[in-house]
Amino acid sequence: MNLNDLANLGEFIGGVAVVATLVYLAVQIRQNTQSVRSSAETAMSHHVAAWSSEVVHNPDLGRIWDVAAADPDSLTDDEKRVYLWYVAQIFYLYEGQYHLFADGHIRARSWSSKAKFLVMLLKLPLIDSWWGSRLAPLSDDFVNYIDRLRLSGDEFPEHKGVLQDALNSRPSIRTESDV
Repeated sequence: MNLNDLANLGEFIGGVAVVATLVYLAVQIRQNTQSVRSSAETAMSHHVAAWSSEVVHNPDLGRIWDVAAADPDSLTDDEKRVYLWYVAQIFYLYEGQYHLFADGHIRARSWSSKAKFLVMLLKLPLIDSWWGSRLAPLSDDFVNYIDRLRLSGDEFPEHKGVLQDALNSRPSIRTESDV
């Protein structure tokens, strides 16, 4: 074996090592992506659990929640304000998860139940009125996405078409007629 043969062998071994390294890195990136998704979904679950537990730990809030669902007109102005701020919290929480979903960091099966819950909440008169007022500082693409879900009437198992439509038609700013 001459020097040229050794150089060729070394180049071949180096090429195999590069390919092996790339395969290893691809596996590591995939595992990291799965870990990030799991962490994001777990963190969101903790935030939602904390939001939900407020009703348990605050009996007055629990009463307001129940009355708002059954007879919203019987709430005082202060109770309506408390109720709507409480509802706004879940929309803010879910807006963050929506962006993680839209960026591919949250699985559709995880996001689906949250989107269904928001659409269900928007069927309640007080929440529908609040949503229509556009007073909450929510991103245009999130608002557009939720509005499209509401209008679709679909059970949206994956949201793929609606999400793509919402992302394709993001308004850059809200007009005065939106406010």
